[in-house]
Amino acid sequence: MTAKQPETIDLFATPAKEQLDVNWPRAARFPLNEDDARVEQTVLEDLQNSKQPLIVTGFATLDRLIDFVARADQCTQIRVIFGSEPFASRRTEFSFKARALPQEMKEYWLARGISVLLSGKLLHVIEQLTSGRIQARYLSRSRWRLHAKIYVADRAATIGSSNFTDSGLRNQLEANVRFSRHIDAKKPAQREENQRYNETVQIAENFWALGVDYSAELIELLQELLRLVPWQEAIARASAELLEAEWAERYLREEYLPGDAALWPSQQQGIAQALFILKERGSVLIADATGSGKTRTGVHLIGAKIDEILSSSRLRRGKALLVSPPSVTSEWKTESAIAGVPLDVSSHGVLSRARGDSHDSLLTNLRRAQILCVDEGHNFLNVNSQRTKQLLRNMADHVALFTATPINRSAVDLLRIADMLGADNLD
Repeated sequence: MTAKQPETIDLFATPAKEQLDVNWPRAARFPLNEDDARVEQTVLEDLQNSKQPLIVTGFATLDRLIDFVARADQCTQIRVIFGSEPFASRRTEFSFKARALPQEMKEYWLARGISVLLSGKLLHVIEQLTSGRIQARYLSRSRWRLHAKIYVADRAATIGSSNFTDSGLRNQLEANVRFSRHIDAKKPAQREENQRYNETVQIAENFWALGVDYSAELIELLQELLRLVPWQEAIARASAELLEAEWAERYLREEYLPGDAALWPSQQQGIAQALFILKERGSVLIADATGSGKTRTGVHLIGAKIDEILSSSRLRRGKALLVSPPSVTSEWKTESAIAGVPLDVSSHGVLSRARGDSHDSLLTNLRRAQILCVDEGHNFLNVNSQRTKQLLRNMADHVALFTATPINRSAVDLLRIADMLGADNLD
C-alpha cells in the first residue's frame, strides 16, 4: 500500500483564461465586452467620427470624458448630460432635503481626485467648456433620477448598461444595442433600423431638454481639481504614478496586451516603467535577476512599443530585431509567437562570424532596425571585439538591453552599456 502523495500548488503556474463558451451576436449590433471585443471599440469610434455627439452617462465618468474630449478633434460640438450613480450611501447625517446631483458629483470627485497625467487635458476641457464647444447638463429631479446610458453619434446610436468608464466600456459584462443610421435606406430592414436610431436619438434629446445647464459649475469643479499643491507633493504624486505604473495600467491591460497574456504584477510594472523611459530617452536597460521572466517582459515591451509607434504613424521600414545567446533564441521566438509580436531573433554567434549569408543578413537588419534589443547585453562590454563593433553601428531609434548582471568587472561596464544605449540619449 503506497502513501498518498500530498497535493501541491504551483505558485508560478499561468492561470487559465476564463472562457465564456457561448455564441454572441455581432458587436456592430450589440456592443459587448466578450473575448477580444470591447464596447469601447465600437462606441468610441462612433463618437470620435461624429461632428456633434451626445453622451448620456453617470457622473463617475468624468476622468474618462476628459481623456475622450482631448482626443475628439473631429467633433465640432460635444454635449454631455450627467445622471446619478447608484452608489451605496456613506452619509452619517440625513435631512428631508435631498442633495442636488452637482453636490454629489463635486463631493465624489474632490474626494477621489484626478490623475496628474490628465492635468493638461483637464485644462483643455476647461477651455472647450468656456468656448462652448463642450456643453454640459445634469438631470436630477426630486422624483426621477437619470440612470440611462446612451451614446448618440452621427451614424449610429448605442443604448444599454455600459457607463462611460473602464468598467463599462472594457471589463464588465454589459448589454447594449446599437442602431445604425442608413443615409439611403431602400430596404425595409434599413428603414426599420433608421426608425429605431431616430427613436433612440429622441430619447437622448428629451433627456437633454429636461436637463439643467452645468457648464459653469463643471468648470469650477475642474478648476478645484487642478488646485495648486506644493512642489514636494507634485513630485511625490508624479513619482508614484510612474513607479507604480498606474499611468499605463489601462493601456497594458486592454489596449495592447492580448486577453490571454498572463503577466506578473512585477512584469507589468517593469513594462510600464520601461515604456516611459523609451519614450523620454529612446533607450532603456532592464536589469532583472535570472528567473524574473525577462523574456516575456521583453517581448511584451517590444510589442507595446511597436503598438505605440504604429499609433503615432512613425513606423519605417526597419523591423524589431533581438540578438540573444544561442541557448535562449528558441524561448524568444516562442514568446513572440504566442504574443503575436513581429520580432526577428538572431544569435550572438552570428555576429562573431567573419562571413556568411546569415552574418550579412544580420548586419543588414542591424542597420535597418527601428527597435534593437539585446539579451545578455553584458556579453558586449568588450569594445575591441568584432561583434561589439558591429552592434555599435546600429541605427535604431530605440535600444533595449536585457541583463541580470549589468556590472561584471567594474563600474566601467556601465560606460560600455551607455555606449550601446546611445550616449546621445543620456545626460
